[in-house]
Amino acid sequence: MLRNAEAELSAGRMEQALVGFNAAAQADPTRKEPWLRSAQLQFDAGNYGRAIVAAEEALKRDPNDKIADSVLTVSGLRVASKSLNRLQSSGALVSDAAQKEARDLATTMRNTMGRDFVLGEESKPPPRPQPKPASSRPSKKPAKPAAAQPKDDNPFN
Repeated sequence: MLRNAEAELSAGRMEQALVGFNAAAQADPTRKEPWLRSAQLQFDAGNYGRAIVAAEEALKRDPNDKIADSVLTVSGLRVASKSLNRLQSSGALVSDAAQKEARDLATTMRNTMGRDFVLGEESKPPPRPQPKPASSRPSKKPAKPAAAQPKDDNPFN
């Protein structure tokens, strides 16, 4: 069933592929693969609510699956972002409760992803110009090499 669903997908028939992955999930409820593929396809199609449901089903079967966890997390952030934009444009974020929820979400994102991620690239201060070394005096110590940057494990970069 999984091979047939993948063949449908290769032929460009996403709806039929999703039906096939659903049938595979029903035929073997313990397998995560049909749910994971459905989650990926729904995410790629921008169907974030459906991607969340499918990713959660995959995680029920394998709580350590990083792809399902990534789909769930990023889909949830996209749903939250759309909701906040809709609320802001309708003026619904004027209540104290709505503003508190928005602040709590921003705090969680900042604590998880880092301050620069939440602020965005455009909010970073420009880099400071490096002072030119004085050519008349030799330096007392050689400069230390820059520390290696930590590996970025974010699959969406």
